[in-house]
Amino acid sequence: ELPEINDDFVKDVSEFDTLDELKADVKEKLVKEAADKDENQMKNSAIEKVFEANDIDVPDVMVESEIENMMSEFDQQLRSQGMDLDSYFKYMGTDSNSFKETLKDEAFKKVKTRMIISAIAEQEKFEATDDDVQKEIESMAQMYGLEADKVKEMLGEQNIKMISGDIKLRKAIDYIYDNAVKK
Repeated sequence: ELPEINDDFVKDVSEFDTLDELKADVKEKLVKEAADKDENQMKNSAIEKVFEANDIDVPDVMVESEIENMMSEFDQQLRSQGMDLDSYFKYMGTDSNSFKETLKDEAFKKVKTRMIISAIAEQEKFEATDDDVQKEIESMAQMYGLEADKVKEMLGEQNIKMISGDIKLRKAIDYIYDNAVKK
């Protein structure tokens, strides 16, 4: 028997006092999620146009390194599901070299895009301020339910530098998006 959805039910299962408050919160979150999704699609479209408009040499060694990273990430995903790459290859009737070949175009695109965005970040002299990094760490802390200082300690200096680099790239992506001609 399903309970009646009313103010009493909402009080028992959420932090809201009324059904109307819960509905308003759900609506607000759905609207924000849809807006974020639309913005991300437009950013991806703008980046795609920049990718297509720039013909740069992409070193094979960088593509190979990206392929290795992609395979490693895929292996980690498989392991979290109780499988590994070798088992996957056997199941799919393929091998490591064939699988790498299927990743080549995507790896090339990732590397070229990263090179272009990095060049824009350098050209525009984007920097990740200490405040930017701190906000990112605080966001991570909130997501994992930890104190910001604990997250900073767990990350270590090397990962904090990576976060700083990611922030610079996001600023470049925002710059591309903000300066794109929207039709």
